[in-house]
Amino acid sequence: MKRLFVLLVSVLMLSACATVGNKGLGDPKVMDSLVVNQTTMAQVTALLGDANEETTDPDFKGDKVWIYRMGNAVAFVSNVVTRVTLRFHNGVLADKSVKKIQY
Repeated sequence: MKRLFVLLVSVLMLSACATVGNKGLGDPKVMDSLVVNQTTMAQVTALLGDANEETTDPDFKGDKVWIYRMGNAVAFVSNVVTRVTLRFHNGVLADKSVKKIQY
């Protein structure tokens, strides 16, 4: 009976997990393939799809800036939001910033 209870609780806890946004941000292989001064905008789109936000950076002569987000939520434990900011110069990745915020 104890085993059944532990199994049931485990299943309920796992079912309370959720990931929203771009799941590619959680894949180390995908993130490692984003190489500054090498990866193009087309390659990023192929890997991650369309950005959540697109803008231009006036401080860098109008470079394109793409922002991607992913959130992981585990019931009763924690919520983590990953934000990846990519800056492109002449269509090539010029800067990559990854921030994880835990709530």
